[in-house]
Amino acid sequence: MFQRRCAACHTLDGSNRVGPSLQGVVGREAGTAEGFRYSGAMEDSGLTWDAEMLVQYLENPRDMVPGTRMVLRLPDEEDRRNVVEFLSTQ
Repeated sequence: MFQRRCAACHTLDGSNRVGPSLQGVVGREAGTAEGFRYSGAMEDSGLTWDAEMLVQYLENPRDMVPGTRMVLRLPDEEDRRNVVEFLSTQ
């Protein structure tokens, strides 16, 4: 799932693309990946990315953080949980 959907904008190696690197995202405060320019909405969100928060966010990012630049939605809960489980290992 990551390679098909997420890798178009994100990496797992610490480098940023259109989106920030997702290396170490689980447990990280939202809007703080080094070297990435976030929207003000994400910087001010006050979120910390634990597994459940990521599952909720991936369902509809713009509902959770109005003004975020992320547009990809994963409507299927199993897909969201699989992505977050994978990210938890990175």
